[in-house]
Formats: sequence, C-alpha cells, structure tokens
Amino acid sequence: MTALTLLDSGGSQIAKGAVCVVACRADGITVIPQGQDTEEHWSYGDVRQLEVGGPGAVRRNAGMWGFGVGGIIAATGINRATTKTSINTLVKLVTTRAEYVFVSHVYGVQPLQTSLAPVFTRMRAAQSAGTTVASESTGSPVMSISGQLRELAQLHEDGVLTDQEFDAKKADVLARM
Repeated sequence: MTALTLLDSGGSQIAKGAVCVVACRADGITVIPQGQDTEEHWSYGDVRQLEVGGPGAVRRNAGMWGFGVGGIIAATGINRATTKTSINTLVKLVTTRAEYVFVSHVYGVQPLQTSLAPVFTRMRAAQSAGTTVASESTGSPVMSISGQLRELAQLHEDGVLTDQEFDAKKADVLARM
C-alpha cells in the first residue's frame, strides 16, 4: 500500500504526523512508520473497522465566467490555467486496542478502496471464524468442530491461510476431538 500520513491515533506508539506504510499481509495489517524501528501488527481478527473516505480528489480553478464569445473563451483559458487538483483521502483503521486516522495526498477514494479489497475479504473471513455457539454441557461459548473446520476451509479458500497453516490448524482442531 501507499505511504499515508498519520493524522491522529489512540492506543498507538506512533507519533502524529508520521509517514507510515500500511502493509496488508496474509496474516494481518502492519503499520510501519518510516524512519522508526517499530511497527504495529494486527491480525485480521483484531481489525474491527477499516474505512476509506473523505473528499478524495478535488479540482478547483478561478471560477471565471464570461459573456459573449470573447469572454467565454477568455474565462475558459483562465480557468484551465488555474485548475489545480488536491487530494485528501482519509483512511480509518480501528483494531481491538488502537485506532488510526491517516490521510493520503496521492490516491483518491476509489483507488484506495480498490487496493484494499482483499483486506475487506480477509477481515470478514477472520470475523466469521470467530463466531461461537454455546456448549450444551457448560453453556460457555465454543465453536463446534464442524464449524471450526468450515471456517478454516473458508479462510484457506479466501487465501487468508496458506496450505501449511490450514493443515496445521485442521490437525489441531481434529486432535481436540
């Protein structure tokens, strides 16, 4: 992902104004501030919200109006010469223990949403994997063996789990039977 500037955060050790790379990996999201030795990693199960919004790309010009053919031509030329585009796209990341608000001055809303599409899929898969049912014997929340296997299969199919991770987790679930 592109470099984003941290506007504000809570629960994070990263300083406001830091330029960060938000890396979307197979096992979660990592916030990496440039020029610092620290990074903050969140599994997809820990991510509660990810939003992309704000005005995005905004074009402005002198706003001239012309009357008559000559005035219209002159106004059009002035408006073209003074047209400037500014980009202010906000990215909000909320995890179980931290919240970040970033701004991008490079990419608009749609390109960032498109680049984050795999992240939204992995977040939904991780959240559904955390779904629980009540145990008949204890009443405490536990996931059924078949539910766990279905969720692992879905995570594997979605690309969240590698073949090796899937096999290891499946073996763990079956060993607890």
